[in-house]
Amino acid sequence: MPELLEQESPLAQIAAAVQGRHEDTGLSLSERAALGHINLRRDPEDTDFVNIVHKSTSVRLPETPNTLISNAGISALWLGPHEWQIVTPGGLEVALQDSLHTALANHNYSVTDVTCGNTAMSLCGARTRDVLAKGCGIDLHERFFVPGTCVQTQVSKANVLISRPDSSSRFDLIVRRSFAEYLALWLLDAGREYGLRFCRESA
Repeated sequence: MPELLEQESPLAQIAAAVQGRHEDTGLSLSERAALGHINLRRDPEDTDFVNIVHKSTSVRLPETPNTLISNAGISALWLGPHEWQIVTPGGLEVALQDSLHTALANHNYSVTDVTCGNTAMSLCGARTRDVLAKGCGIDLHERFFVPGTCVQTQVSKANVLISRPDSSSRFDLIVRRSFAEYLALWLLDAGREYGLRFCRESA
């Protein structure tokens, strides 16, 4: 089997440019490039599907629109009535994909590793909503965008999957690698007045 080449972070140039800058402003943007991403689709009439996926991944697929469920470092995000995005720790996506193929061999399904096409970022701090609101039409107020919520939308014309994994001020953004640098630079510019800083990659 040929060796896999290490994939360079799409934000490598930004990370290099800010190396050595450690001023803590309380508002930060960081890349999570090491994560694995799997797109999963299923036959809506297959009642055993959710249980099989739960057994194979340890996470139950959310059936409520625009929600996510996390367990043991793996998250499942609702994309549509028959579609989910599974986010795994880096390097786990291949084994998880193989496990799903085996477990679902007799079912109508689609499992696609989209890790190479995506990257993720985390925006953290008290003014995260103010930054995102400059380019996003979704109401991200905590009364509506509660922990465990996710939504596909646009941020400054870039297609983004935004999620709020917990009750903190953190928002995660999944974007295509080809738009990652553009989105990061836009966010840094939008957050300049709040002191937004770019950090090295987070876990």
